[in-house]
Amino acid sequence: MARSISRNSLRVRRHARVRRRIIGDGARPRLSVFRSLQELLNNVAKHAQARQVVVSLARSADQLVLEVTDDGVGLEASVSSASMRSGRGMRNLRERAEMTGGQMRLQPGAAGVGTQARIEWQLGPGEVRKPDAA
Repeated sequence: MARSISRNSLRVRRHARVRRRIIGDGARPRLSVFRSLQELLNNVAKHAQARQVVVSLARSADQLVLEVTDDGVGLEASVSSASMRSGRGMRNLRERAEMTGGQMRLQPGAAGVGTQARIEWQLGPGEVRKPDAA
């Protein structure tokens, strides 16, 4: 399912291929995913000068992956802004990911346009989906 939302000339697309709840009942991953997405979208709005952002949340048997990709000015231009250098958003994102068993990567978008942030969480034994579950 792809859905687009336009607000203040920034177009947000989200992709979800989910038949069931993607995140288990544990508060750890749900809150971390929510707060991480909130911070990533805030960074796009403040620094990227993007026209479009794509949000993807996917789950495999033992991993949960959040990706936020924009078509903005890219990492070099964003990092040069004073508010990005003095802010704590990216450091907080990395720390939150690590505290909840995840890893964050930040890299230039495709063809050098924009930025892609990716956070991967390894799911614990109580959160892992059984192979026969959809």
